[in-house]
Amino acid sequence: MFVGNPLKMNISADPYHKQVLKIPELCIELSERKFLKTQIDVVYTDFVNWERNNLLFIDSDVEKGKWKKLNYFEYAWVKLVEQLRSYGFTYKAILTLKEEMFQNMNDKDFFDSMKKHSAYFIKNNGDQLTEEHFENKPLEGVYIPAFYGVLLNAIVNGDKMSILVSQDDPSDLHVHSSTLLKDYAHFGAEDDVSDILSKTHVSISLSDIIAKFLVEGEGAFQQRRTTILSEEEHNLLKVIRNKPQSLKSIKIKYQNQKADLIEVSCLKKVELESRLMDHIQKGAYLNIEIVTDQSGIIRFENTKKIKL
Repeated sequence: MFVGNPLKMNISADPYHKQVLKIPELCIELSERKFLKTQIDVVYTDFVNWERNNLLFIDSDVEKGKWKKLNYFEYAWVKLVEQLRSYGFTYKAILTLKEEMFQNMNDKDFFDSMKKHSAYFIKNNGDQLTEEHFENKPLEGVYIPAFYGVLLNAIVNGDKMSILVSQDDPSDLHVHSSTLLKDYAHFGAEDDVSDILSKTHVSISLSDIIAKFLVEGEGAFQQRRTTILSEEEHNLLKVIRNKPQSLKSIKIKYQNQKADLIEVSCLKKVELESRLMDHIQKGAYLNIEIVTDQSGIIRFENTKKIKL
């Protein structure tokens, strides 16, 4: 929430949705200084105390205590600090968290890791990327905080994103989103996810904070499956859970080691041949097996094929 004219401060997420090559452009827009300290709906004395105790992240081109404007990244961090304080996190704990969240992404280890998994990232970004994009090297003297990367990815992917923080150990923090869960599954890190979820954390929604400065608001973050299952596995579970009472069998066909087709067979008893043409004309049955007995009962077996 802003005190002032939000229309002049809000940006649109639509031009950047699923456009990974526009991340540098989005970063420039989020770096624009828009917010006076009095316009960010935070108690001013709290803001001053946090700033004095180095809890905030205000870029070096803004002097402490000066009435200069904050950019969107800095605004988001202020609102995160506000949330942490409301949950009882101490100044010391927040400083620890800040140290973790503002580590520099612009280093050789990060670029080497991206290059190692380039095929996966190319596939998951609609082939917008090529191998050439992973030949980049760290930019000398350029500081890119990890927190910036988290916000940029949340907006581009349209993900509901949260940060999980342990009050006992603030350095034990994890960023959670549906996209990241898929990444964990791909990298074989399901056990790490189970370990995280077995511990107590405070969850703070970063997407709620980001939504405050987006034209689309919460609508920028689509409702997604928070699961490490693949799309095919998720669809399969939906079919099984929504099984009709007349279900006879479910067959799953695989192609290239992936579930590709589901065949769902159901049984239905109907009256004698006077009804037969009705059912055929409806076109509701892909395969029809007709079984009769002495009582004149016809049983239809309907096999429906569902492409995953």
